[in-house]
Amino acid sequence: MAEMNMAEMVKGVLTNQVSKSPYAAAGIDVSGARYEDALPLEAIDPWPGNRDLSEDAIERLAGDIDENGVLQPVLVRPRAYGRYQLVAGHHRVEAVKLLASRDPSDARWRGVKALVLEMDDDEAERAVLSTNVYMIPAWTPEERGAEWMRLSEKAKALRDEDPERYGGKRINFIVAELAEEAGFKVSGATVARDKAAFESSRKKVAETTFEGLIDPWVSKLKSGAIKPAQAKRISAMGPEEQASLFGRFAQKRGYGKRWLDAALAGSGAKRDAEGERALAKAVEDLDVLSALVENGYEADTTMIGVLIAKIRSGAGRRGR
Repeated sequence: MAEMNMAEMVKGVLTNQVSKSPYAAAGIDVSGARYEDALPLEAIDPWPGNRDLSEDAIERLAGDIDENGVLQPVLVRPRAYGRYQLVAGHHRVEAVKLLASRDPSDARWRGVKALVLEMDDDEAERAVLSTNVYMIPAWTPEERGAEWMRLSEKAKALRDEDPERYGGKRINFIVAELAEEAGFKVSGATVARDKAAFESSRKKVAETTFEGLIDPWVSKLKSGAIKPAQAKRISAMGPEEQASLFGRFAQKRGYGKRWLDAALAGSGAKRDAEGERALAKAVEDLDVLSALVENGYEADTTMIGVLIAKIRSGAGRRGR
């Protein structure tokens, strides 16, 4: 028997494990894939039109990968000029990119474990659908609705291309068939409800406006990257403070909504402390002014009004 070095043994074991992994559960045969221990991140392109990624999931995954490494290789197909197209594993790739941005000197984050599998366009699209559908039970109705909306476009094309099979069928029922073929049983009525939940969520965000919110944050709100409650708190800040917060938020790609919650809690506490100090100073100034008036000083009524306004404003902030 030909000798096999340790690296080849590890690669063989990994490939065998993957064949019994979620890829196999999703109906994807990766037995003919080539294993790469560190496929360069800069050579990987995302799947066009892939579903929106969850920044919270990327953040959690980054912490897990930092501690345990990438346990499940991503799935890519080779393209021209030495590039690769990502079929499955978008969250993992983004998590590794996040770790690389935090510590560019760490060689672990220059590449990602990958299975390289030759696939034509139809095979690759089926694999994308299968891996997405495999994860559907963990999604919210809105997330499922977004996937059904994407599949609805494919369903329309199938109805035109194969009228004998799909002609006369409603789009939602074709979507249900596609999902069931990929391993997830769902009814056309459930597809319709999930799509309605997605549309309602999207409409609610589209109609949510906060006066004073600067454009970069408006874009994040409409894309779903931040929550309406977060946008409301940000809109209470001045433009410069909003811009500063956005700069930090943009640099920490992948930290997600929880990072922003923590940042807003910190800035809120800071503003509360500043308000307390301003209130104490205004009260002290008014006490001094009162003492001067009692000793014959002719006070400027405008100054007294300003101090009283400061006190009222500070007391109001403290009470909220």
